[in-house]
Amino acid sequence: MLYSVIGQTESILSNSIILKVEHLSYEINVIDPSSFPLNEKIKLYIHDYIKDESILLYGFKRELEKRIFSVLIKISGIGPLTAKSILKKCDCNRIISYVNEYDVEEFAKATGTGVKAEHIIRELKRNLGEVVIRDMRYKEVYDMLIGIGYSAYEVNEALEKLEDNLDISKAFLTAAEYIKDGRRKNWF
Repeated sequence: MLYSVIGQTESILSNSIILKVEHLSYEINVIDPSSFPLNEKIKLYIHDYIKDESILLYGFKRELEKRIFSVLIKISGIGPLTAKSILKKCDCNRIISYVNEYDVEEFAKATGTGVKAEHIIRELKRNLGEVVIRDMRYKEVYDMLIGIGYSAYEVNEALEKLEDNLDISKAFLTAAEYIKDGRRKNWF
């Protein structure tokens, strides 16, 4: 699998670009081909999509775009074209904001996902816990809880319930209790 490539843009097509890397040229599907300069060196984060007998490469300017795309295409009913469309209509920071705020209505409007919006946000929240947590108050507590085996989804749910300005040990114990209660009550 490819992680990223650095090369020179050789051609701009309607849904993709041709990137020359050393002596090879790759067609890479991108969100907005017109945003790439022709004949300039660029770096793309790559997601290889393998289905049936085809291998498609999807390239992203930011690693976060790639991660969101990777989660989106794992959701039932969302393929690469829909995932690309969502990312084209709504930038990563707005998506993360909608996920943090669990703002289904605004997410649906911004992305055109309609009734699937709630399911998409729920899956993004479960699978992008590490990304979503970066703006949260208790990063150390998050790391400790993940380190002892709780899922990103459980930890995020627990941390959202904490009061502001708790010391780290109190925040850790309180969040762990929320998770234990949630498991007993089948919230997770």
